Amino acid sequence: MPMNKSLLRDISHDGSNVPKAHNLPSNLEQKGSCIAEGTAISLLSSNKVQTHSLRLAQADAFRNAKQKLQDTLLLNQEKFILLNSEYHSDHPDCRNCDTKNRKIIDAYEHYFLSSDPNSWYTNILGYETEMQARFRDIKIPTKQDLKDLYLIFRAKLREYIMTVINDLKLDSDTELSNIISNNMAKDIPLEILVQKAYDALLSLLPNSDAKQLVLSLQNTKTASERAPHYIRYYCSIAEDDTPQQRNFKNKYARMFENGLNHDEVLTAMRKEAQDLNSQRVSALHTELGELQLAQSAHLKKKVRRAESVQQVRDRKLNQMSIRCSLAQCGVEVYVTKENIECALCEWLERKGSGKGRFFYCSKEHAEEDFDRHDRHQHKCIAEDRCFYYPQPGPPDETSGCGICLFCSQNKKSLSYFCSKECYHQNIVWNGMQIIIMIQVTN
Repeated sequence: MPMNKSLLRDISHDGSNVPKAHNLPSNLEQKGSCIAEGTAISLLSSNKVQTHSLRLAQADAFRNAKQKLQDTLLLNQEKFILLNSEYHSDHPDCRNCDTKNRKIIDAYEHYFLSSDPNSWYTNILGYETEMQARFRDIKIPTKQDLKDLYLIFRAKLREYIMTVINDLKLDSDTELSNIISNNMAKDIPLEILVQKAYDALLSLLPNSDAKQLVLSLQNTKTASERAPHYIRYYCSIAEDDTPQQRNFKNKYARMFENGLNHDEVLTAMRKEAQDLNSQRVSALHTELGELQLAQSAHLKKKVRRAESVQQVRDRKLNQMSIRCSLAQCGVEVYVTKENIECALCEWLERKGSGKGRFFYCSKEHAEEDFDRHDRHQHKCIAEDRCFYYPQPGPPDETSGCGICLFCSQNKKSLSYFCSKECYHQNIVWNGMQIIIMIQVTN
């Protein structure tokens, strides 16, 4: 067979190349979405659930198969040149040429039907069956046979790429979306199609660290070469890391260094992080429960203390004898007995007014002293701003009186208002006065 009838060809121009660095994101979730490494075969995973490590294994298998093909073809070429110069008969049925072409077609069979379990076409229905049938039809290898094999290879590869791109739903990329929706992908070279998909996915990466990891992984071919990049991405020690965080990162950095599968390490990292977080949440719930119990106990103790103080006051008061609150009456009133008392003053005293309580020896004296007592002891804090000024309050009505809530909360004074109307009219003024008083006091 003449030399120009040889099946030997430069496979770098055979159309099967997919350029380096065309990858799709895998399931790297620790710092955001990441992209698998190597050739486009890492793009060509059967679906989105395939793991990062499997994508890399497919890329490695594709790369290794092609390198093996190149080496085999180069070796055959060297042998052919030597045999051609010595034994080539220049006859159409040259035995040496037939032998060489058979070896070439065998090399392509190993390339198209690799025994590697991680080959990209493992889950492609019909690919192996169609390829095997075409190889069985080859009696005497010809260039047409090789072209037919490449047609099958390229058709399945394109079909596979389109399936993956569709599964990834890159609708946000207008150009790629138009290509797919208008059925233009079949007219675009695979290299360009994969590049467009890669660029679209790269733009979706959440941060610069993820992009740097992708770029770094493009130049690696083995797990040991990738380990430092994983360590840098997942396990870098920050200055503000706690000792627990440092131990956590160092632990998984050693696992990467020891060559453990990326997905196994990441799964272990995620599980431990979730467990630690659950433990922390549980500890916080326990701590919160303890604080709530302590607060409840404190409030109960405070109430008991206030009750005790009031009981002491009541006992002291019960042991006292005071004069009738009517100025011109000198009758002593014993507190231990049931007496007539100003209910409003008693209520204010319990609220902390400090003005004391007022007792009367008889109902007549209480009624006689009412106007004077009401003007002096029940005086509205609003004074001339009082809603009922110049009257001390609403006539014959005390049910609407009360104290300022803002004042009682700040425990600086007790502000008595004669009515709700007066309180609402003067609440802003009174609040400002209390704030000024608090600032001066502090």
